[in-house]
Amino acid sequence: MTGCKSVSFSSVLLVCCLLPLFAALAATNEWYPGGSGFSGWPTNWVAVPSLNDPKGDAIDRLDFVGDSFNPGAYWSSDSNYFFIRMRVAVSNVTSTTFRDSHWIYIDRVGYTNGAAAPGMPDYALAWDTKSNDPSKHGLELITGTNLSATTYWSQMSLNDIDNSSSSKSAPPDFNMMGDGYLRTIDMRPTTNFGYTTYIEVAVKWSFISANTVLGPNQEWRLQFGSRNDATDHNFPQDDIAGGYSPGSTVSNSYSAVMTSAPLSSSIDLRVYGTAKGVVAEVWTVDEARKDDIVVYVWRDDDWVEVGRVRAEGEGSNRYEISLTGLTAGASYFFKIVDESGHNHFSPGALTVSTICVDKVRLDMQTLTMSFSTEYGYKYVVKVSTNLVDWANECVSYPTASGPSAYVNTPFTAGPGTRTQVLVPVNGRGKAFFKVERVND
Repeated sequence: MTGCKSVSFSSVLLVCCLLPLFAALAATNEWYPGGSGFSGWPTNWVAVPSLNDPKGDAIDRLDFVGDSFNPGAYWSSDSNYFFIRMRVAVSNVTSTTFRDSHWIYIDRVGYTNGAAAPGMPDYALAWDTKSNDPSKHGLELITGTNLSATTYWSQMSLNDIDNSSSSKSAPPDFNMMGDGYLRTIDMRPTTNFGYTTYIEVAVKWSFISANTVLGPNQEWRLQFGSRNDATDHNFPQDDIAGGYSPGSTVSNSYSAVMTSAPLSSSIDLRVYGTAKGVVAEVWTVDEARKDDIVVYVWRDDDWVEVGRVRAEGEGSNRYEISLTGLTAGASYFFKIVDESGHNHFSPGALTVSTICVDKVRLDMQTLTMSFSTEYGYKYVVKVSTNLVDWANECVSYPTASGPSAYVNTPFTAGPGTRTQVLVPVNGRGKAFFKVERVND
């Protein structure tokens, strides 16, 4: 009764799905240090939904946007780098698009930077495009050491960590040989904001740990800020993410607390219908801890839990989760909260697929049946005379050496998207058949 649809929760797969339509339009540009060819960008990004933001707060290149369908902030990490992604409303990016400042503010929970006032950001990553000289500006590290109490973001100004506003000294600021990278990817389609642009930052763990008190396995709060036509030595007066504004109170307008820990390499999801209901197959890579993996769908303007499973807590694993309240053939937006509490969103609505029987041919001896299958998965044909009592039917299925003998056990589908089987008639005048995918 079912087939499968697979999706990887990563920007790479999203780009592959959209490539036939948008490849000629989308552009990836490395702005800092420029032309390095850095290939360490992640394929697995975890959304930070508390920084989602409506459109219209500022001009497009400074306007942070995001919602539950297309989040406005993401986080990722591996053993060498951590990564932060911001979504802004501008669609096309050229060499002259940005001439401003964008900030990523970081507040380490439970830490005070020097004699700074409570609730102030401890550090920030700044993208200063007012100057086009990356050797002096570009990606910069700024600090909130001894920062005085500031009520509103529109009054927030941090100092360069190297105490130089007109040049860069590395260290403690970013060098141009691997401490940090910054790129944009434009023409990112969304459900509610049109085409948008990602601003993505990569920061080396060894660099940030050597020059600040930030590091892995800490609790952080994030915030984004922007300012038109100004350097990073000014206040963020155009937009603040998360539904906040430059006039919002600094101390209580950050993201939800997140842990600066390396993430699982990926989470993949397949959703299919069975005779007993809808099932999700979830694959994880490099699990971080023992806790529940929870599956949600977007329904009635809210995320509704439809299934969960306890994670093994280590290694790479496959789970089958029964999902409640879903219908085969219907489409849903999915969210998975992994064992570490990180959110993974499907890039689009997924259809709970059903097996489609597209050809039936009957002669005196055999019934020939063709239906949709997925390579490597097991299927069984069942028979009934009353649509109530069902039993496995004998079938002959294709193998590399030709048709198999007739067997009534599940068979494994070969390459391609369809399988044709033979069913013996055995003198029967009437029978009903159905095809089911079988769990291993």
